[in-house]
Amino acid sequence: MTIKSEVDQTFFALVETGNIRYASWPVAGIAIADDAAWDEIVVAAAGPGATVPAWLCGFSFGVATGLIVAEIGYEFRIGHGGAAGDGIAPTTEIVTNWAVNFSAVAAALGPFTIPTQVLPYPVRMPLGVSVKAMYTTLVGAAAITRFRVILATAIGG
Repeated sequence: MTIKSEVDQTFFALVETGNIRYASWPVAGIAIADDAAWDEIVVAAAGPGATVPAWLCGFSFGVATGLIVAEIGYEFRIGHGGAAGDGIAPTTEIVTNWAVNFSAVAAALGPFTIPTQVLPYPVRMPLGVSVKAMYTTLVGAAAITRFRVILATAIGG
């Protein structure tokens, strides 16, 4: 059996029983910098996956201006494990070069929204690991002020 099929079977069994909870973490989101360094998003001992199994399902982010008035593009990387703290690479990289691009939006067209980025299937993480992320701006300029990962956890037997 492949690792993907094991993950799918475990995850879908939990989903079908209704035995799962999704959480965005950290709740308020944190600013991450376009500085080629990893930022710690979930502290190993404090996140939802500290004592129960967790799956990385996606991520969401917000920008400083709240409105994109020119084309903007990012590439995101997300991983888990490794020593605690910012600037330290994770031991396992899950998401590599996930591109997100937006065209210019005129204020007259209404509010600008950034859709949640959902992975094609959830990725199981070991218990009690930190989650880290970084990004590179490909085009434009809008700092990311609220970054969160979407985690799924089992909530019962």
